[in-house]
Amino acid sequence: MSVVSNVLADGMGFWGFIFKPGVFHHIPPRTFEGGLELWGFLRAAKSYLVEDKSFGLVGYGCRVETTGDNIIVFPEDGLRKRVRLVAQKIDLEALAGEIKSFEFNKKDGSLRLEMTDSTGLVRRARLVVRGLKRGRYQISQGKAVESQVVKDVLTIEFTLNQAEEISIGGL
Repeated sequence: MSVVSNVLADGMGFWGFIFKPGVFHHIPPRTFEGGLELWGFLRAAKSYLVEDKSFGLVGYGCRVETTGDNIIVFPEDGLRKRVRLVAQKIDLEALAGEIKSFEFNKKDGSLRLEMTDSTGLVRRARLVVRGLKRGRYQISQGKAVESQVVKDVLTIEFTLNQAEEISIGGL
């Protein structure tokens, strides 16, 4: 008798609970890329931008372009939900919608994103940015402009047609 066991509160499951008369075995707790085990992969999938000493800017799960002071990241990890700039310690996560491209200006720290929705189901996009320096930021979404104070995390929500291009810059 074999079942998926150890399903955690977030939905992650470890495969390999095998019942033998009088003995319970977990051989060893590990995941496979299917069923419930896929949840762990989906929660961890992210595009990483790393500054390597030998190779310069390297994108893992993404394509990278540079123009002057701008680094442009095109997520290609299959989900296009998360991007991590390792050197800058900046994390972006699209809770609704997908990141089409992400531009970071090394000089002034401003961000510009293009978002999309491949499913056609998302009406309101939601974006979380972690790792920004504390301060007041101007957020432009289409023609709408607002200002927010960022202490730890910046969360913005907007209709997807406004999300085609989002700019975040310090004031």
